[in-house]
Amino acid sequence: GYTGANGNTKSEVLATIDRSVAADGTHPVGTIYFMQTNDPARSGPRQGLFPSAVTTITNLGGQAQHLFADLPLGQNDCLGVMTGVATPDVQNGNFTLLPGSFCDHLTSFAATFEDTSQTKMSRWITRGASGTSGTVEEPCNYAGKFPTARLHVFYEQGSSLGEAWFRSLAYVPFQQLFTGDPLTRPFAHLPTVGVPPLPAVASGIIGITPSASTTHPTAQIASFELLVDGRSVATIENGLTFALDTTAFPDGWHDVRVLAYDDTPVKSVGRWVGALVTDNF
Repeated sequence: GYTGANGNTKSEVLATIDRSVAADGTHPVGTIYFMQTNDPARSGPRQGLFPSAVTTITNLGGQAQHLFADLPLGQNDCLGVMTGVATPDVQNGNFTLLPGSFCDHLTSFAATFEDTSQTKMSRWITRGASGTSGTVEEPCNYAGKFPTARLHVFYEQGSSLGEAWFRSLAYVPFQQLFTGDPLTRPFAHLPTVGVPPLPAVASGIIGITPSASTTHPTAQIASFELLVDGRSVATIENGLTFALDTTAFPDGWHDVRVLAYDDTPVKSVGRWVGALVTDNF
């Protein structure tokens, strides 16, 4: 987060992270609001994709609406707001943002914090959004410079917010600044991972046979990855066993993590966290 003038306070930034972590894998019930405004320069570049995004999100089991207004006033279930207007009253508007929500308003100076002529993107964070973005200078309204309605489709499919945002840009993040928690993934089906008890003290080569399951209606667990002290040391297919050579590590305590990946295009990942004490030398 940006904590300078017209940005957010440190407590607001930390609260954003806490809300976002708590939202992971929860599949929150709420609505994405695509707002078509009377400002053609700011609404025009994105509104053409609003109808198809609503249809796709609905087909995925989510909820989305295409409305004709600046903000979704009176709505208390906002999982996303995409609008195009220079000075939306984000601070005082009568609406509620849910944890995990991404909201933005296409305009010239949302992330140019020294320019107070337009609403700053930081107001979305103050209201409870998990992420937002804006331009750091006058960008011209080339549609490819801004996140499109497809962001919310990728997000609904289980991508992390940062990945969904990046994938929705036609260009690299040219003149765009993302603020929030790019790792939050409220719509992901996070695998549950289990590992049999590790030895109290380990030496030589030990076997680790993980298992995992997913709540995704059609997915299966595809593979596992083993990390020791944050470093990837091996990958295996589902049903196989890691052979961890503990002599490759100094004696003592080590952080051990096993990641499980599903076989969807999103490749959602869950984790098991444990520890191991090695004694070889």
